[in-house]
Amino acid sequence: MSALKRTLMSVIGDRLLDRVHVAEVNEVSENFRFIDLESEIFKSVSLQLGDKLQINTGDWNFRTYTPVVVDRENGRVGLLVFLHGRGPGSEWAKKVRSGDTLHVFGPRRSFRLSESKAPLVIFGDETGIAVTASIQRRRDRPITKIIFEATDITEVKTIVDDMRLDRVEVTAKASDGNVTEASILSVLECARNGSHILLTGRAESIRQMRDRLRSEGIPMSRVTAKAYWATSKQGLD
Repeated sequence: MSALKRTLMSVIGDRLLDRVHVAEVNEVSENFRFIDLESEIFKSVSLQLGDKLQINTGDWNFRTYTPVVVDRENGRVGLLVFLHGRGPGSEWAKKVRSGDTLHVFGPRRSFRLSESKAPLVIFGDETGIAVTASIQRRRDRPITKIIFEATDITEVKTIVDDMRLDRVEVTAKASDGNVTEASILSVLECARNGSHILLTGRAESIRQMRDRLRSEGIPMSRVTAKAYWATSKQGLD
Protein backbone atom coordinates (compact mmCIF):
# COMPACT_ATOMS: atom_id res chain seq x y z
CA MET A 1 0.00 0.00 0.00
CA SER A 2 1.28 3.46 -0.89
CA ALA A 3 2.18 5.91 1.85
CA LEU A 4 -0.55 8.28 0.62
CA LYS A 5 -3.24 5.61 0.71
CA ARG A 6 -2.09 4.48 4.15
CA THR A 7 -2.28 8.05 5.46
CA LEU A 8 -5.76 8.58 4.01
CA MET A 9 -7.05 5.32 5.50
CA SER A 10 -5.65 6.16 8.92
CA VAL A 11 -7.53 9.48 8.81
CA ILE A 12 -10.89 8.28 7.50
CA GLY A 13 -10.83 4.72 8.81
CA ASP A 14 -12.54 5.57 12.08
CA ARG A 15 -15.32 7.36 10.18
CA LEU A 16 -15.99 4.63 7.66
CA LEU A 17 -15.34 1.53 9.74
CA ASP A 18 -16.63 0.06 12.97
CA ARG A 19 -14.45 -0.95 15.90
CA VAL A 20 -14.90 -4.39 17.43
CA HIS A 21 -13.02 -6.19 20.17
CA VAL A 22 -11.50 -9.65 20.16
CA ALA A 23 -13.15 -11.51 23.02
CA GLU A 24 -11.43 -14.87 22.66
CA VAL A 25 -9.04 -16.76 20.40
CA ASN A 26 -8.90 -20.55 20.32
CA GLU A 27 -6.29 -22.56 18.44
CA VAL A 28 -8.52 -25.44 17.41
CA SER A 29 -5.81 -27.08 15.30
CA GLU A 30 -2.49 -26.27 13.67
CA ASN A 31 -4.11 -24.44 10.77
CA PHE A 32 -7.45 -23.25 12.15
CA ARG A 33 -8.38 -20.57 14.67
CA PHE A 34 -11.77 -19.81 16.20
CA ILE A 35 -12.00 -16.08 16.92
CA ASP A 36 -14.82 -14.49 18.94
CA LEU A 37 -15.54 -10.82 18.27
CA GLU A 38 -17.80 -8.61 20.34
CA SER A 39 -19.32 -5.19 19.79
CA GLU A 40 -22.55 -3.28 20.32
CA ILE A 41 -22.88 -3.06 16.53
CA PHE A 42 -23.55 -6.79 16.37
CA LYS A 43 -26.68 -6.22 18.45
CA SER A 44 -28.16 -3.69 16.06
CA VAL A 45 -27.04 -4.52 12.52
CA SER A 46 -28.82 -7.04 10.32
CA LEU A 47 -26.15 -9.70 10.55
CA GLN A 48 -27.14 -13.18 9.42
CA LEU A 49 -25.32 -16.44 8.98
CA GLY A 50 -23.88 -16.44 5.48
CA ASP A 51 -23.03 -12.72 5.51
CA LYS A 52 -19.43 -11.51 5.39
CA LEU A 53 -17.25 -9.23 7.48
CA GLN A 54 -14.16 -7.51 6.10
CA ILE A 55 -11.42 -7.04 8.68
CA ASN A 56 -8.37 -4.78 8.59
CA THR A 57 -5.68 -7.37 9.24
CA GLY A 58 -2.95 -4.74 9.47
CA ASP A 59 -1.65 -1.85 7.38
CA TRP A 60 -5.18 -1.50 5.95
CA ASN A 61 -5.08 -4.88 4.24
CA PHE A 62 -8.63 -6.21 4.40
CA ARG A 63 -9.60 -9.87 4.41
CA THR A 64 -13.10 -11.31 4.25
CA TYR A 65 -14.57 -13.81 6.71
CA THR A 66 -17.92 -15.56 7.07
CA PRO A 67 -19.27 -15.77 10.65
CA VAL A 68 -20.17 -19.28 11.78
CA VAL A 69 -21.80 -18.01 15.01
CA VAL A 70 -24.07 -14.97 15.32
CA ASP A 71 -25.24 -14.04 18.83
CA ARG A 72 -27.14 -10.76 18.49
CA GLU A 73 -28.37 -10.80 22.08
CA ASN A 74 -24.82 -10.65 23.45
CA GLY A 75 -23.29 -8.79 20.51
CA ARG A 76 -20.91 -11.60 19.55
CA VAL A 77 -19.76 -13.10 16.28
CA GLY A 78 -17.62 -16.22 15.86
CA LEU A 79 -15.17 -16.72 12.98
CA LEU A 80 -13.50 -19.92 11.86
CA VAL A 81 -10.24 -18.85 10.21
CA PHE A 82 -8.04 -21.08 8.08
CA LEU A 83 -4.34 -20.16 8.08
CA HIS A 84 -3.83 -20.23 4.34
CA GLY A 85 -0.28 -19.57 3.22
CA ARG A 86 1.66 -16.55 4.48
CA GLY A 87 -0.61 -13.72 3.41
CA PRO A 88 -1.84 -10.85 5.62
CA GLY A 89 -4.91 -12.80 6.74
CA SER A 90 -2.95 -15.80 7.95
CA GLU A 91 -0.33 -13.67 9.68
CA TRP A 92 -3.06 -11.69 11.45
CA ALA A 93 -4.85 -14.87 12.59
CA LYS A 94 -1.59 -16.25 14.02
CA LYS A 95 -0.92 -13.09 16.03
CA VAL A 96 -4.37 -11.84 17.07
CA ARG A 97 -5.04 -11.96 20.81
CA SER A 98 -7.94 -11.47 23.17
CA GLY A 99 -8.37 -7.76 23.91
CA ASP A 100 -7.23 -6.56 20.47
CA THR A 101 -9.32 -3.90 18.73
CA LEU A 102 -10.13 -4.33 15.04
CA HIS A 103 -11.56 -2.17 12.26
CA VAL A 104 -14.29 -3.97 10.33
CA PHE A 105 -16.48 -3.19 7.34
CA GLY A 106 -19.87 -4.84 7.01
CA PRO A 107 -21.67 -7.06 7.43
CA ARG A 108 -22.78 -7.51 3.84
CA ARG A 109 -24.27 -10.32 1.82
CA SER A 110 -21.53 -12.63 0.57
CA PHE A 111 -23.36 -14.16 -2.38
CA ARG A 112 -26.88 -14.96 -3.46
CA LEU A 113 -28.16 -18.47 -3.97
CA SER A 114 -31.00 -19.08 -6.39
CA GLU A 115 -34.54 -18.65 -5.09
CA SER A 116 -35.09 -22.35 -5.70
CA LYS A 117 -35.52 -24.50 -2.62
CA ALA A 118 -33.66 -27.35 -4.28
CA PRO A 119 -31.18 -29.11 -1.98
CA LEU A 120 -27.53 -28.10 -2.16
CA VAL A 121 -24.38 -29.99 -2.96
CA ILE A 122 -21.34 -28.00 -1.77
CA PHE A 123 -17.81 -28.43 -3.06
CA GLY A 124 -14.68 -26.70 -1.80
CA ASP A 125 -11.50 -26.87 0.25
CA GLU A 126 -10.47 -25.69 3.72
CA THR A 127 -11.46 -22.10 2.89
CA GLY A 128 -15.08 -23.12 2.29
CA ILE A 129 -15.75 -24.75 5.66
CA ALA A 130 -16.94 -21.55 7.36
CA VAL A 131 -19.51 -20.62 4.74
CA THR A 132 -20.70 -24.22 4.61
CA ALA A 133 -21.21 -24.24 8.38
CA SER A 134 -23.12 -20.96 8.22
CA ILE A 135 -25.44 -22.28 5.50
CA GLN A 136 -26.12 -25.49 7.38
CA ARG A 137 -26.86 -23.61 10.60
CA ARG A 138 -29.42 -21.40 8.87
CA ARG A 139 -31.48 -24.55 8.20
CA ASP A 140 -33.41 -22.91 5.36
CA ARG A 141 -31.90 -25.06 2.63
CA PRO A 142 -31.40 -28.84 2.77
CA ILE A 143 -27.90 -30.07 1.96
CA THR A 144 -27.51 -33.31 0.02
CA LYS A 145 -23.74 -33.62 0.27
CA ILE A 146 -20.62 -31.64 1.17
CA ILE A 147 -17.29 -32.42 -0.49
CA PHE A 148 -14.03 -30.95 0.81
CA GLU A 149 -10.68 -31.62 -0.83
CA ALA A 150 -8.03 -31.14 1.84
CA THR A 151 -4.28 -31.12 2.33
CA ASP A 152 -4.58 -32.64 5.81
CA ILE A 153 -7.57 -34.99 5.83
CA THR A 154 -7.38 -35.75 9.55
CA GLU A 155 -7.29 -32.08 10.51
CA VAL A 156 -10.23 -31.17 8.30
CA LYS A 157 -12.29 -34.11 9.56
CA THR A 158 -11.68 -32.85 13.10
CA ILE A 159 -12.88 -29.36 12.15
CA VAL A 160 -15.91 -30.82 10.37
CA ASP A 161 -16.79 -32.72 13.55
CA ASP A 162 -16.28 -29.60 15.67
CA MET A 163 -18.62 -27.65 13.36
CA ARG A 164 -21.10 -30.56 13.50
CA LEU A 165 -21.40 -30.70 9.74
CA ASP A 166 -23.42 -33.54 8.25
CA ARG A 167 -23.13 -35.50 5.00
CA VAL A 168 -19.47 -34.59 4.49
CA GLU A 169 -16.87 -36.34 2.35
CA VAL A 170 -13.26 -35.27 2.99
CA THR A 171 -10.78 -36.39 0.35
CA ALA A 172 -7.13 -35.69 -0.41
CA LYS A 173 -6.22 -32.96 -2.88
CA ALA A 174 -4.61 -34.16 -6.07
CA SER A 175 -0.86 -33.65 -6.27
CA ASP A 176 -1.20 -31.88 -9.64
CA GLY A 177 -3.59 -29.26 -8.27
CA ASN A 178 -6.58 -30.42 -10.31
CA VAL A 179 -9.95 -31.38 -8.89
CA THR A 180 -10.10 -35.14 -8.46
CA GLU A 181 -12.30 -37.19 -10.74
CA ALA A 182 -14.01 -38.67 -7.68
CA SER A 183 -15.10 -35.21 -6.52
CA ILE A 184 -16.38 -34.30 -9.98
CA LEU A 185 -18.41 -37.49 -10.24
CA SER A 186 -19.83 -37.01 -6.76
CA VAL A 187 -21.01 -33.48 -7.60
CA LEU A 188 -22.40 -34.65 -10.94
CA GLU A 189 -24.41 -37.41 -9.26
CA CYS A 190 -26.07 -34.91 -6.94
CA ALA A 191 -26.64 -32.43 -9.77
CA ARG A 192 -28.36 -35.06 -11.91
CA ASN A 193 -30.65 -35.78 -8.97
CA GLY A 194 -31.79 -32.15 -8.87
CA SER A 195 -29.41 -30.48 -6.41
CA HIS A 196 -28.24 -26.89 -6.80
CA ILE A 197 -24.44 -26.68 -6.82
CA LEU A 198 -22.36 -24.33 -4.66
CA LEU A 199 -18.67 -24.20 -5.57
CA THR A 200 -16.29 -22.54 -3.09
CA GLY A 201 -12.57 -22.22 -2.49
CA ARG A 202 -9.84 -21.98 -5.15
CA ALA A 203 -10.72 -20.09 -8.32
CA GLU A 204 -8.98 -22.57 -10.61
CA SER A 205 -10.81 -25.52 -9.04
CA ILE A 206 -14.13 -23.74 -9.44
CA ARG A 207 -13.37 -23.06 -13.10
CA GLN A 208 -12.46 -26.70 -13.71
CA MET A 209 -15.61 -27.95 -11.99
CA ARG A 210 -17.84 -25.50 -13.89
CA ASP A 211 -16.32 -26.49 -17.22
CA ARG A 212 -16.94 -30.16 -16.50
CA LEU A 213 -20.51 -29.57 -15.32
CA ARG A 214 -21.24 -27.52 -18.44
CA SER A 215 -19.82 -30.23 -20.68
CA GLU A 216 -22.07 -32.75 -18.95
CA GLY A 217 -25.16 -30.67 -19.70
CA ILE A 218 -25.75 -29.17 -16.25
CA PRO A 219 -27.35 -25.69 -16.66
CA MET A 220 -25.16 -22.92 -15.24
CA SER A 221 -28.29 -21.40 -13.69
CA ARG A 222 -28.04 -24.24 -11.16
CA VAL A 223 -24.46 -23.37 -10.21
CA THR A 224 -23.35 -20.70 -7.70
CA ALA A 225 -19.64 -20.01 -7.25
CA LYS A 226 -17.66 -18.13 -4.60
CA ALA A 227 -13.88 -18.07 -4.92
CA TYR A 228 -11.86 -17.34 -1.78
CA TRP A 229 -8.38 -17.61 -3.26
CA ALA A 230 -6.45 -18.10 -6.45
CA THR A 231 -2.93 -19.30 -7.16
CA SER A 232 -0.44 -16.40 -7.04
CA LYS A 233 -3.11 -13.94 -5.91
CA GLN A 234 -4.06 -12.50 -2.54
CA GLY A 235 -7.15 -10.89 -1.07
CA LEU A 236 -10.04 -12.32 -3.07
CA ASP A 237 -13.31 -11.11 -1.58
